[in-house]
Amino acid sequence: MSKADTSVEIDHEAAILAWLGSTDRHLIIEGDSAVVSRSIPDASIDAIVADPPAGIAFMGREWDEDKGGERQWIFWLSNILAEAFRALKPGGYCLLWALPRTSDWTMQAL
Repeated sequence: MSKADTSVEIDHEAAILAWLGSTDRHLIIEGDSAVVSRSIPDASIDAIVADPPAGIAFMGREWDEDKGGERQWIFWLSNILAEAFRALKPGGYCLLWALPRTSDWTMQAL
């Protein structure tokens, strides 16, 4: 089985709700942000730290393709960021890495 394959389905929503009721100060969630972000309650996170795909097919990887071109990639990222900002508390921080070659795409998605 490759590293990307998994046979265990993670219930992100249950994990997030359990964390919100705990005394733990942080939670790191690994997964596809387009899926996981929908499980996060409104205004419940303090910071977003992200390195989204740059749309340059880095090392030929499918996850870094341009989604069909500049407009499609910007639309794709803007939908993910809308969910992220919904979950971000007022006054929260967002640290978003952008590759210089496509940083203008990232800025348009914001």
